[in-house]
Amino acid sequence: MAAAEVDDDLRLVTSASNLLVPEGGTRPLRVSLNGPPASDVSVTVARLSGDTDLRASATLVFTPADWYKARVVTVSALDDTDAINGTAALRVSIVGWTSSDVQVTEVDNDGALRFAANTVVVPENGTGTVGVSLAGQPGANVTVAVARASGDTDLSGSASLTFTPSNWYIAQPVTITAAHDVDATAGQAAIQASAVGWSTAVATATELDDDARVLATPSTLRVPERAGRTFTVRLAGRPGATTFVDVGRQSGDTSLHVVSSTRLAFSPGDWNRPQTVTVAAAADDDALDGVACFTASAAGWRPAAVTAIEEDINRCVMAFPVLVAVPEGRSRSIAVRLGGPPASAVTVNVAKVSGDADLQLSGSTILTFTSTNWFAPQYVTVAAAADADRVNGSALFRGYAEGWQPVDIVVTEIDGPSSLPSAPPPPGS
Repeated sequence: MAAAEVDDDLRLVTSASNLLVPEGGTRPLRVSLNGPPASDVSVTVARLSGDTDLRASATLVFTPADWYKARVVTVSALDDTDAINGTAALRVSIVGWTSSDVQVTEVDNDGALRFAANTVVVPENGTGTVGVSLAGQPGANVTVAVARASGDTDLSGSASLTFTPSNWYIAQPVTITAAHDVDATAGQAAIQASAVGWSTAVATATELDDDARVLATPSTLRVPERAGRTFTVRLAGRPGATTFVDVGRQSGDTSLHVVSSTRLAFSPGDWNRPQTVTVAAAADDDALDGVACFTASAAGWRPAAVTAIEEDINRCVMAFPVLVAVPEGRSRSIAVRLGGPPASAVTVNVAKVSGDADLQLSGSTILTFTSTNWFAPQYVTVAAAADADRVNGSALFRGYAEGWQPVDIVVTEIDGPSSLPSAPPPPGS
């Protein structure tokens, strides 16, 4: 039997020659022809070699009438117990045509990096955000590199993120940009997060063409804990009929939530009239500024995203009392604590800012608080030295820690002899 001749001009085309597939997930592979066949042809997609956890099997039929329409094959990576990024070769073939091989790599999820969402929609000529975090607590700081791994070159996004043993679980935002182009195709790209010794994570960025758009203002909203703040939503263009926009939290801190209507109706007569959405931050016990992403979306329209940031009221240094009277020649103790539990140890410094030189701190002024003792007061002592004047001097002292709201303490010297008793020592001393 004579071997079938392979025509070099007839080729199979795939959307990627290298494909990253997350463990336990799937990725699409588009297959098309570079020219019309003489008759109906069947394209076979199968694993040629490599990791059996990577799977794709399909038979695609192309005709002389629809040869130019791409077919989609789903490539999957089964969940396994190892921490190895398996690889496999897929072969796309037709008898008599030049075949196309695709290298598939499994992105293992053990000791892995995480994207807050597997997909991110990016408006053409605009940006979108997706959060990145670690799946477990590291023993030391971890630097994560984020970059486009494959796909549409109009989609780009790169960042270098540092995670510590205390903030590893807090998602850090990465901005993805979609450049303006002349086509009307919703391009896709794989955005990869990687770090030495950690399994990579991949999210799919999809470009959304810039015709029909939902607008939200502002795009970033700071919401005080136990309070609410508003943003507005409208359409960028006139709809042909009443269009319903749904507003909701896509990801992030669940204490941030919409308290107004979550469905907004825009008609051809009021499409450009902004409607108000209220986001509230519920009270919580932590001292972290939570972050959440909200979207306003409508079928067939490009959604809008708003990032809400909680301004935590517990992230403060506290002192009792903050107005202190000290008899000349005596001293007084001031209690200091944190307003909420920290993620890691916090060092509070108490220092004099300005005022009467006779008023000074004595003893230890550096206090350490942890997640287990943040609520227990620690004490500093202010003394008023004896002087020859008859003036009630005053001074300003401040308790502060990096990243925490400071507290100011006003101390007044009571001049002259006093019948006030000496200050008792701090509890536990």
